[in-house]
Amino acid sequence: MPLSSERLREIVSALASRPQHEKVRTLIYELLVNGLGARSTELDFERQVPEVHGRIDALLGRTLFEFKSDLRREQRDAESKLPGYPVCDS
Repeated sequence: MPLSSERLREIVSALASRPQHEKVRTLIYELLVNGLGARSTELDFERQVPEVHGRIDALLGRTLFEFKSDLRREQRDAESKLPGYPVCDS
């Protein structure tokens, strides 16, 4: 079911409120699947990545997502992780 413009505004508003990690993941899932038409089976959440001693928050094809509840506060942490992620072949 495509996202209505009202639901899209709700998602953007909820993300702007800097929710916790799990809520961000849920909203991004809805945005990718219902808003952009990604297949649920194409999304991979919390994939282990030994190279960075952590997990990729979300992976869609060769695009990875690193979720932060407050990017203004956590931008350096996010940026420091990204170069260490391997190129993922999906």
